[in-house]
Amino acid sequence: MLFWDSSALAARYFGGPENAAIRRVLRENQTEGSAISSISLVTFSLLLRDLKAEGVPDPVLCQAGAAFHDDLPDFVQIEVDACLAMAGQMSLRHGLRLEPAIQLSAARHLEDRLEWNANPLPPPLVCMVTLDPLLAQAARAEGLAAAP
Repeated sequence: MLFWDSSALAARYFGGPENAAIRRVLRENQTEGSAISSISLVTFSLLLRDLKAEGVPDPVLCQAGAAFHDDLPDFVQIEVDACLAMAGQMSLRHGLRLEPAIQLSAARHLEDRLEWNANPLPPPLVCMVTLDPLLAQAARAEGLAAAP
């Protein structure tokens, strides 16, 4: 399962050559499921607001927002409430800021949940999709895969 952090989620919905690695992850993992944390709904909205303030045209923002909204039913959404205590540990252990620590905690929670369901596949079952090298390194240290 692919777990999308906020940076990778934003890159998924905005074109440009800098997002080629994200498009490759999508192509290579079309049959995998996708998950996000509930905080991603807020951070994606804030990103759209910030991009509007930076002058990104409304049609581009509307298209990205609509595509994200259309995909929402296909995402497994991990509630961060169960992950907040773990986020503090992740922040200290890996030197992460709060939002990436919450994202990593949600992805680790998902991995634990999938393992608990007696999944016949060997771990890692979750791949953290992120553009943050520190978060990718922390995900690998926590036993998750990381891309790109």
